[in-house]
Amino acid sequence: MFNNQYGVPQKVVDRLLKDLDEKDIKLQERESVTANWIQKYKELESQLASRTDDIAKKTKAFLDDGKLEDAEKLFSEALSGALEKAANNAFSLAQIKVLQLNYPEAKNYYQQAVQLAPENALYLNELGTHLYTLGAYDQAEPLYKRSLSIWEQTLGKDHPDVAKSLNNLAALYYTQGSYEQAKPFYIRSLAIWKKALGTEHPNVASGLNNLALLYKTEGKYSQAESLYQESLAIRKKALGEDHPDVATSLNNLAGLYYTQSKFAEAEPLYQRSLDIRVKALGKEHPDVATSLNNLAMLYKKLGKNSQAKPLYQRSLAILEKSLGEEHPSTKAVRNNLQKLLKD
Repeated sequence: MFNNQYGVPQKVVDRLLKDLDEKDIKLQERESVTANWIQKYKELESQLASRTDDIAKKTKAFLDDGKLEDAEKLFSEALSGALEKAANNAFSLAQIKVLQLNYPEAKNYYQQAVQLAPENALYLNELGTHLYTLGAYDQAEPLYKRSLSIWEQTLGKDHPDVAKSLNNLAALYYTQGSYEQAKPFYIRSLAIWKKALGTEHPNVASGLNNLALLYKTEGKYSQAESLYQESLAIRKKALGEDHPDVATSLNNLAGLYYTQSKFAEAEPLYQRSLDIRVKALGKEHPDVATSLNNLAMLYKKLGKNSQAKPLYQRSLAILEKSLGEEHPSTKAVRNNLQKLLKD
């Protein structure tokens, strides 16, 4: 179970875990889905805190209790109100649908919010992000660009929200393999975050991590390593040694070393990442299974099959229990174990 390092009510986290188990979320996607879910929850919570109407207050209470359906009903009943409020409620409904992992309906509500308030940069950006998540890159790009233009005009070119749009555009181009197009956006967004938030803010750590991933893809391993280490240092200082984001940084750095066949450097980082996830998320969490699988793959690469075997077995047991025997991620780990046993 989560330990509330995320600052989210336990009932809400329990709801997320239940939905992850019930829906076909691949193991390799669960970490990013969870991170996105936590971010969306906090954004919705912040949005509701800025409102003084009864609907917002009642919805906040429902959210804290993990009652997403009740919160959804309140907003649905309010959609027919004034235009601005209707757009706001549609946007909130979209966020709730994301929390429910119901992405098709979330898309519909995001689109409704944009239709009602076409000059709202936040709505444009979030619809773009949602379409990007769904793989609709050609639809996401113009929304990101429009959002960026509005924020630059209304907030100034050095505002953190501008950096957010730039980072989103960079991620879009990176995913499409347009690395040279992505690079200046990553660099500019990182510079804005450093100037606006300070060099030790978690957003800066995320920006460094993203740029490091780009350099890794380009084979610029020394530059990637430096940025990964800087990102890791910031996250440790800002979030604490045992935060799940620290585990992610350790895992990414280990992955870089693994790619370079620096297995001696990768092993302790994979192990530390695993230890943090066990402590923060619990022994039966699918992210723990991912770490076990990564460590097992490293041991297999080293020819240490006797050490890899129990890790694969533990990973498989967790996945069979949490995701089911026929889940694609369970099958992948089972396949890794079967290959090991044939060697």
